[in-house]
Formats: sequence, C-alpha cells, structure tokens
Amino acid sequence: MRVLHIISGLNRGGAEIALSRLLSVRPLIIENAVLSLSDSNAMTKCFSNIPLFVLNGKSKYSLPATFPHLLAAVRQFKPDIIQGWMYHGSLIASLTHMAAGQSRVIWNIRQSISPARLERFTTRVIIRMLTRIPWHVDCIVYNSFVSAHQHGDVGFTPTRQLVIPNGLDTEFYHFRQAARTRVRRALHLPPGAFCFGYLARYHPMKGHKILLDAMRIVAQSHPEAILLLAGFNINVDNNELQSILNESGLLARVFLLDEITDNNIIVDLLSSLDGYVSPSLIEGFPNNVLEAMSCGLPCVVTDAGDSARLLSDCGWVVPVDRPNLL
Repeated sequence: MRVLHIISGLNRGGAEIALSRLLSVRPLIIENAVLSLSDSNAMTKCFSNIPLFVLNGKSKYSLPATFPHLLAAVRQFKPDIIQGWMYHGSLIASLTHMAAGQSRVIWNIRQSISPARLERFTTRVIIRMLTRIPWHVDCIVYNSFVSAHQHGDVGFTPTRQLVIPNGLDTEFYHFRQAARTRVRRALHLPPGAFCFGYLARYHPMKGHKILLDAMRIVAQSHPEAILLLAGFNINVDNNELQSILNESGLLARVFLLDEITDNNIIVDLLSSLDGYVSPSLIEGFPNNVLEAMSCGLPCVVTDAGDSARLLSDCGWVVPVDRPNLL
C-alpha cells in the first residue's frame, strides 16, 4: 500500500513533528512519501529515507502555479491513499483526488477551532470550503477529542471520523541527570533557582503574554523563580516580546533560547527544568506537554484542547486566559 502525505511545509511544528515520528516506523506493507506544498523545509533531513516531493512555490499559496508539478508527483508515486495534513493539506488532497482520481482521501486535522482574530483570512476561507463543498473524503482523523467535537459542530462530516492521539517514544524522552547539571551550569542559573519552562513558537494562540503576566505575579513572592522559553521567534529580535519583558520587569528572570531543532537538546533542556507550563489559548493535542510529562516534569496547563485529558491527575489545570490562576 502506498500513502502520500500532503503538508503545507516542513518547518518545525506539531504536525510536522507528528509526521516525522509516524514515518520513522516503516511497516513492510506500507510505502510512504511526503509532498510539501512550499520550500519552507527546515525539517527536510527528518524525511531523508523516504520519497520527498517539494514544490517550488515560495509558500503554500503558490499552488495555482505549481499544481501541474503536484499532479506529476502524484502520478509518479501512484498512491493508494492521499492523506492531507491540516486544513491546507486536506484541501489539496481532495483537489488532487478530483484531478487524478482513484486514491482514497484522508483529512488529518490537528488543531482546535480558533477564534477568527487568531486565524488568517485564507485559513478561515479554507475551513469554510472544507465544510460547504461535498468533497470526497473517506475518513477524517483528529489528534484530539476536543478537535473532533468542534469540527463536527461546524460541519465536518462526523460519521467519518477517528481520533488518534499523538504518540511519543518514552524511552528517548526521559529525565537525564547529567544534562540537568550541564544545562543549568551553561545558563549560569543560581543553585537554588526553580525553573519553569515552555517550548512553543511565538504566536498569540500560544499564550506567551499570559504566561509572562503569570510569571510577574510569581516573581513577586518567589525571587528564585526562573522561566526558560524556547521556540520559533523566541529571541531578542522579537520586538513585541522584548517590549513585554521590559514592561514586566522580567528581563533578568526570563531566558529566551530561540528555536531548538535537535531532539536531544530538547530532552536536555526539559531535564534542566523543575516544572512545565502550557498557557495556550488554543490547542489540539500538545506535543510539548507530552514531552515534558515523559521527562517526569509536573505540569501546569490551561484547559485548551485535550491538555486536561492528557494531564489527568498528574498536574494542575486552569482556565484559559487567567494569568492570576495560572
């Protein structure tokens, strides 16, 4: 059986990480290939052992010009199943099926419904298209129960759905004592520092401002508290983030570690922490919380997506957008 996975791009993100983990296991009866709709491909090396088709467009919105190349890749690989990842990938999977035919189509939806103010206009248009047009789709896969419920409410076919939560190699993601000592020494952390951490790209739905508001409250009574942040655009060049830090008086307490693409370094960083926080406003199934839990960290999460279901009784759950409770 041949399965073609269509995804917007291969920059590091939850969906891209989930895809790379899925394809790291290669059952003999399935031959996988990946088609990236743009040349944003920071994670390309993770897919070096399977067929990878990269369209020449500068973004996923270059599709009209690159669609003939997409069809050529599909006809070359001859998939039995086309699986679209996220909204854009799902739309293209169905368009490809209409043009090329024969293959079964699966939509892989990996986020919850976001407020309009947090979604791009084009994304809102695609969601409307996916719900209003009678596409041929054999199954819709979600990675969270909240996402399945929300998408069913807005018109995604509820009778063709399956929830498959994210998975993780717990033998790899585990606490490393030597790394804890090494990382804390490299960051020049005080011996008694209590370190919270959060690993996520900078985006309004990820809740960094709420987290920093909460950290400001914590810092008033716990001077030993430190916050380590890592992710795309989590750096000193982010003027908005720097402005928030300046206004909150947290510059000396918050470390901006930028994007980390090496999984070994991620495990080392998690091992250096004493607690993990996820302040997200919108979630599906959070990989970062899963990784933190696997490394033995107590977690505080907002009740977004399946975060509470994942955490169960192994931490604390608070409502979204409530920094004082966080």
